Amino acid sequence: MPVLGGRVVCKMWIGAFLHLFSIIKERSLYPIDRFMADGTIYSIHNRFGIFKIDPLTIDQKIPEVSRCFSHIRELYIKNCYLKFHQIDEGQLDTVVDLGANRGMASVMFVPVAKRIIAIEALPQYVESIQYLVQQLNGYNNLQIGTYFVGKEDKLLDDGQQIVRFSTMMKNFEIEQIDFLKIDIEGSEFEIVDDIPWSGVKYVSMEIHHEIGSAETIVQKLKDHQFDVIMATNDLVRTHDFRNADYLFARNTTL
Repeated sequence: MPVLGGRVVCKMWIGAFLHLFSIIKERSLYPIDRFMADGTIYSIHNRFGIFKIDPLTIDQKIPEVSRCFSHIRELYIKNCYLKFHQIDEGQLDTVVDLGANRGMASVMFVPVAKRIIAIEALPQYVESIQYLVQQLNGYNNLQIGTYFVGKEDKLLDDGQQIVRFSTMMKNFEIEQIDFLKIDIEGSEFEIVDDIPWSGVKYVSMEIHHEIGSAETIVQKLKDHQFDVIMATNDLVRTHDFRNADYLFARNTTL
């Protein structure tokens, strides 16, 4: 069965046809994303189970250019965080979603993980995460950290907090991470030396080339006995660090 089911896929094609001019003009699929956010609550089918997503309500909670349905396309249809992983759901105890945004990555694990820790500093996203996981899907295995994760423990002038990865682990009493998702807009290069990689099983990470080279992180992972797959933005495997927009890594010692 498709991730969204046959009827929803047909609805997407109808939206593409009706808004073709806008798609061409804007050079993006956002017109489809706006069309799909019509109050319908969609059931998502993935390898870990079935859960619900409400694009319209989430978009109303977060008034910005990007749309919830674009995250459905990215995370579930494109499958940008699980594409190259073969994970047994019984292996998932603690999941850390670093850079949780709306909670669209966190919610995919709620049917199977014992504990999901979503780290998101921006308050408008925190409300969305709580709505999506707790109110809409009725799960209580979620914990939220409302701060940025960076290279030092620091309180900014505006009251925003930055903590080290090791501090975050102490705050949540984490001993081992079964799945670590990282999308923190370039700060992955600041924290790579602070992550206790020997206690992490699986990693999916977005790489921001304007900040640093994927080679730095790949070498760190290999030094800690990880098998690493690099992929382009279109999720095509690559061996060129310059084209590596995603990293998928598995700890061979765990």
